[in-house]
Amino acid sequence: MWHQYSTIILIPIPLHYQGRFTPLLLGSHKENANDTDDMLNRKYLIHGVCVESNLDFPEFTSLSTGCPDIVLLRESSHLACLSSISDATLLLRGQYPRPLGGIESFTYYGFPDYYLATWHGLCEFQISRDGSRISCRPWAKVPWSDVRPFLVGRILPLALNLRGTLTLHSGAVLLPNGAIALAAKSGTGKSTMLTALACMGYRLIADDMLAVSERGVNIQVELGTSQVRLTEESLRFLRSSLPPNQKIESDSDKVRVFLREDTIPADPMPLQAVYLLNRRPEERGDTEIKTLPPKEALLALAKNVSNLILMERPQLSQQFAAISRLVQKVPVKTLSYSSGIETLPAVCQALMEDQGIRGKPEGQVSFGVGV
Repeated sequence: MWHQYSTIILIPIPLHYQGRFTPLLLGSHKENANDTDDMLNRKYLIHGVCVESNLDFPEFTSLSTGCPDIVLLRESSHLACLSSISDATLLLRGQYPRPLGGIESFTYYGFPDYYLATWHGLCEFQISRDGSRISCRPWAKVPWSDVRPFLVGRILPLALNLRGTLTLHSGAVLLPNGAIALAAKSGTGKSTMLTALACMGYRLIADDMLAVSERGVNIQVELGTSQVRLTEESLRFLRSSLPPNQKIESDSDKVRVFLREDTIPADPMPLQAVYLLNRRPEERGDTEIKTLPPKEALLALAKNVSNLILMERPQLSQQFAAISRLVQKVPVKTLSYSSGIETLPAVCQALMEDQGIRGKPEGQVSFGVGV
C-alpha cells in the first residue's frame, strides 16, 4: 500500500544506479580517524534514545553516560564494496521540492540487512534493519548544513520507527499542564507558531519531528531538538520577541534558531492534545478549533506519521495500533486559521484559551511583533 507524504511528489526519475552499484557497508571500511569507533566520543539524548556519534548535534541534549541505542557515523571514505541491484528492493523514488526553490531527487532501497537512502548529488545514508546503526556520507563538496535537515528530519525518524517508536511530523511545546503537539505538512507555519509560543514563555520540546511513547495508560512525548528552522520572513517577524543574543545560524535554505537555553526535564512529558494545523488560503475568518472523533482523528493523524510508505506489514500494524491508542486517550483537534503571519498572535491566544490558559507565564518573555 502506498501512502503519499504531503511534502513529497512521487514521480518517476531516471535510475542513477544501473546494473551494479556500491553501497556503503555499515561500519565496514575505515580509512581515517573520523570513521573509527574511538572517535565516538559524543552522546546525545535524541527523542528518548541515547545516540552515540562522531558528529556534533548542539540542538540536542548531551549525555555523559549511557549505553547507546543508536550509533551514528559520518563516513568520509569511498563506498566499500559491490552489491548487485537484484539484491535490493526499490521502495521509493521521486523528487522533493525545497522550500525556497529547487528540486532534490531521492531514492530508497531495501536490502536484506539495511536500507539505503540517497539524495542524489547531496548525500546517502544506510540504516540497519533494526535501527541501531546509521552511516552517513555527504557527497564531495556538499556542506554539512545541507545534509543535516535530511539526517535529522528523515533518517533519524526512520531509525526510531524501525525500533518501534511512533514518530509524527510535528513539533511540541510544554505548557503548565503538559505538552501540546502541532502537526502539519511542511510550509504550513508549524515552526513559526512553535517559535511564537516559545516567545510567550513555553518551552520547546521538539520541532518538525516528535517521538511518542507510552507509559502504562499514559501517552507521552520525548524530548527532541532545542532549535527551530525558520524562513527569513518568519525570523524578521519574530526577532524582536526573541531573547537578546539569541543564537541563530544559517542552515541550507532556512535559519536555525536555538530556543531552549535553560534546562528542561529529560523525562517523557504527558501529551495533552494534538492540533492539526489548517491554514486557510484566504486572509479573513476567525480562528476555529474542533475536536475530531477518534475514527476521523486516526485517519487524519496517520497522514502525519513518518515513513509509513517504507514500512512492511508488521511495522504498519504496530504503528497503526499505536495511533489507535493515542486517539483514544488524547484529544486530536483541528486548528484552522487565516493565512498571513500578522494573524499569529491571535492564533496563539486562541490555542492557549483552548488549553484553559489565560495571560502570559509570569516572568517570561512577552510575545510581540517584530518587523
